[in-house]
Amino acid sequence: MKKLIGEKPWILIVLGFLLLISVWTFFFVVALHNQPERLPLSLGEESPPTASSPDTGSPWI
Repeated sequence: MKKLIGEKPWILIVLGFLLLISVWTFFFVVALHNQPERLPLSLGEESPPTASSPDTGSPWI
C-alpha cells in the first residue's frame, strides 16, 4: 500500500475529495429527514417593518 501511495500520491487527494463529498451528502440527507416543524402563518396580522422599508423612520437606512 505504501508503494502505491508513494508512486501515485494524487490517490490520497482523490480519496479525500470522495470522503468530503460523502460526508456532505450524509449531512444533507440527515438534515432533509429531520426538518423542523412548519408553523402556519396567520393571515390577519401584519409582519413587523423591516430595516429596508422606507417608512420605518429609522436613521440606519
